[in-house]
Amino acid sequence: IYPIQKLSDEEIVDGNGAGDAFAGGFIGGLVLGKSIDEAVEIGHKMGAMSLRQIGAQYTWPKVQIIA
Repeated sequence: IYPIQKLSDEEIVDGNGAGDAFAGGFIGGLVLGKSIDEAVEIGHKMGAMSLRQIGAQYTWPKVQIIA
């Protein structure tokens, strides 16, 4: 079980694509050689980013999350 950072109701704009964003971040982390724990953290950050905006396009380069 991994802890998550809870978002307030005001921060959640659109849930579409959040699961895909998590999966992409998680798999991307593994491909880059990150540990499972690090990959889960990356997935959580990507999912949270997706929840905070409309649609699945990100406002800044997501590579900064996995660095």
